[in-house]
Amino acid sequence: MHLNILQCFHIMSLGSKINAVQVSSSSVYNYPMIYIADFTERTKMLPVKRHVEITNFQQQEPSGVSLMDSLIIHNDDQYNVEVVQLDDSVYHNINTIRIHHDWHCEGCFSILDKQPPLWIAMMELKDCIPGSPNLLKHALKAKRQIYNVIQDLRSRGIITSERLYGIISWPQVKTSFNSMITGADIITATRIKKFTGVTFYGSNEAYIISKELLQPK
Repeated sequence: MHLNILQCFHIMSLGSKINAVQVSSSSVYNYPMIYIADFTERTKMLPVKRHVEITNFQQQEPSGVSLMDSLIIHNDDQYNVEVVQLDDSVYHNINTIRIHHDWHCEGCFSILDKQPPLWIAMMELKDCIPGSPNLLKHALKAKRQIYNVIQDLRSRGIITSERLYGIISWPQVKTSFNSMITGADIITATRIKKFTGVTFYGSNEAYIISKELLQPK
């Protein structure tokens, strides 16, 4: 079921706060499985351009040959999950300076049933081809994009003390790539978390365990 956030809640949710300062969209989904697919690369040469789409099923990829690789959010308890998508073409920092879309991540999601949310998951999808020599470059860029938005929202007082996750999804990559995102050892991962305040994961699936906990696969 797809719900309009403003019809359901009178308090300002995370999405409402972001929408007040950025060109973005926020919607609420309580599907048991939420599929987030980025069609940007696969439709850039087609007459009809598509971007990030959110559904309760795995869509066909543009050629119709197979299913579209996606980031999957498992929501077994069917919480109301608010997903905020940042506009690709317009993002302004706190000084109202327009910033290129490569500067920011796709958006974020959190539990609407708990306000303010106890956790926020920032997300960035990269439609990388498995075995690409640019995977490490994509990993560094994705972390930077997520951190940029977090710092911007912190400066605005929108993000305060919430637990922060940074989920970087490479939907076409079917083998584990978490170590490329977090570093090959626990010391590196701990240093990144201490510096950024963000727990990064490289994963194409995330499980909402409760209002208090998100667990990427």
